[in-house]
Amino acid sequence: MNPKDKETMLMNWPERVFISSPVRLLVQHRQASKWIRLAGPRRTETALEIGCGLGRGAQIAVNRLGAARVFAFDLEEDVVHKAGKRLPAELKGRRKNMPKAKVKNIEIAYSLRGTGDPLVLVSGFTMTKETWGPMVSELTRHFQVLTFDNRGVGETTPPCAPFTIADMASDTVGLLDALGIEKAHFFGVSMGGLVTQTLLLDHPGRVLRAGLGCTSHGGRQAVQPPPEIMTGLASIADPSVPAKERMRRAMPILYSERFIRENPEKLEEFVQVSTRYLPTPEGATAQFQALSVFNVKKRLSEIRHPVLVITGDQDRMMPPDNSRLLSEGIAGAKLCMIEGAGHSFFHEKPHQVASILIDFFRAS
Repeated sequence: MNPKDKETMLMNWPERVFISSPVRLLVQHRQASKWIRLAGPRRTETALEIGCGLGRGAQIAVNRLGAARVFAFDLEEDVVHKAGKRLPAELKGRRKNMPKAKVKNIEIAYSLRGTGDPLVLVSGFTMTKETWGPMVSELTRHFQVLTFDNRGVGETTPPCAPFTIADMASDTVGLLDALGIEKAHFFGVSMGGLVTQTLLLDHPGRVLRAGLGCTSHGGRQAVQPPPEIMTGLASIADPSVPAKERMRRAMPILYSERFIRENPEKLEEFVQVSTRYLPTPEGATAQFQALSVFNVKKRLSEIRHPVLVITGDQDRMMPPDNSRLLSEGIAGAKLCMIEGAGHSFFHEKPHQVASILIDFFRAS
């Protein structure tokens, strides 16, 4: 469906409008139905979902609809403001009320959506559950998707002592236990790929299939980024620079040149979301220390599960040769290079990546 047809469909919807990606989820999405019921019977109100990162198309549709109020499920407040609408008081601060599970001595904040086989998305360095982007909306049509905040970031209990990647893998297993999930598919990106490798090695009974995105086996034999990337990363961590400016400096490291050139609005949206959920310096430091000593190269041959290794061929932060090394070290692993995409390949090409993941995780 092209954008013009989508807007026409939304404008002609008779009573309440649910905007999603894709639009055919209008009345099928369970969470959307829940919010529609909560919205009440008044015809002047509009139930609206903007799937993570849908962005300007939804903003235009909201403006043209002229809804008196906007009721949202997983809606970033800034997006509503840009659309000229007011977020109802009963939904403000709802992120603080996201569910949490007690795992050992910490509470892990999580979001669980969709139906089907469980699929756990394991976030990268300082990522939170809100920053996976529009890929999640497509995955929830096929899987029960679990996103969560790792130790050190988001709403999960801040660290009070150093921890390791193995600790983070143990946290993930503890979250599955708390939610009654025996086995799941896993897709981990960047640092989350380190956690996923540890799950494959130390908790193999909890894994169905695994995807390793833009990641490495660690150690001295991993391919390091060029010096200018390391210098750029250091400047991003400079606390004297405003948070949004630091995130803008990160764009050339995280995204391909073409994506940066052609998608300034999407990048600014990413900046807004990311800076809203910045970790504490202590949390970021603890995660960095954990990933910096990770090394499982000698254990890769122990992995016996179906594994998809996937990355962008323009990744400057985690050179693609690291993915080749992983696929060569894991028996039967499939290697997939996303053409023209950088480190955040799942943001740049969410539909292509979602399709690849769906096919892989649904294979027998």
